[in-house]
Amino acid sequence: MKKIFTLISMALVAMSVNAQTAEEWKASDLTFEGGILQGMVIVDNTSDGLKKVPTQYPTKGYEPTEAEVKADGTASLTLKDYTFKASTTNVTLVGVSTPNSDGTSADSWRTTGGAGNNQALDIKQGDYPLWTNYVNAKTGNPSMEAIEYFYTNSTGGTVGPRYVETYWTPGCGKLPAKGEYLEVTFAKKGTFVVGLFINRPNSNLYILDKEKIELMPADKIKIEGYVNNNTVTYGGLTEPFQTLKVNDDYTISHSNSEIVIPGKQILAYVTINVEAKTYLMFNPKNQLGIYGFKFTPESGSGINTIKAAEKNDADAPIYNLAGQKVDKSQKGILIQNGRKFVNK
Repeated sequence: MKKIFTLISMALVAMSVNAQTAEEWKASDLTFEGGILQGMVIVDNTSDGLKKVPTQYPTKGYEPTEAEVKADGTASLTLKDYTFKASTTNVTLVGVSTPNSDGTSADSWRTTGGAGNNQALDIKQGDYPLWTNYVNAKTGNPSMEAIEYFYTNSTGGTVGPRYVETYWTPGCGKLPAKGEYLEVTFAKKGTFVVGLFINRPNSNLYILDKEKIELMPADKIKIEGYVNNNTVTYGGLTEPFQTLKVNDDYTISHSNSEIVIPGKQILAYVTINVEAKTYLMFNPKNQLGIYGFKFTPESGSGINTIKAAEKNDADAPIYNLAGQKVDKSQKGILIQNGRKFVNK
């Protein structure tokens, strides 16, 4: 019996060690001074999708057409990526923002919300975390191609820089060359809950496998939250918090298709199951804000079964310390079932 208890105790310790702890990060942990996000890393973006017109267009009295810009966009363009990093044990999140011109860092990331603000995810809903602020980029739509140009207007003034962009689309087979997106890398598979500020439900929410350049199926994305703000109801609903749905075209609607979501921002908890790989999250025509995330790694194998100790065989042979077989009447220190005992 003691052996059984020992095995069970060892198994419980092993399962306790193997238990997975949720990891959490929140945007309110970021530091802003004078409206500028501290700790950003600014790197050159020299993606093949970034081009510029080598010379300025002459006076025409009108802006050149997109076709003219694309035809002349042959020189390489370097823009700046403004990035911040958030890490836990198994998650590394990098926020990337590429302004269309090399502005100041204050143009790149900004924080909004705050405790008690109607754009905060700070009203308790089930097991979801409470997050107050979100951080989002001021500019930068995810684009596969961007061509920079200047032109001279009819009065002789220089206009620009301006950009002709090709926005990211499903099935294009490329990663965004620039823009604002969240790049999230997981060391283990598990469940990822992320708080997102989605500016307009009809402009899509994409979660992209970076290696395969494939979108996560829409029906694998769980989404719940608020429309417009955390106190407003709509469509005859009585509660602000709602179960929403990511549609096949990656737009967002109410789970009840008869209830129409107004064209307002969404404050949402998005839940997905992830593999140990990197994903991009973005909204192709509007900026995507993040409140925070909670990641729960999938439990490992651990000890799944506990074998009971083998029962002692009462009829097993008995030996003395010299290794000689004896019967049950023998007195002294004997051995049976591989264990010593004293027979008095």
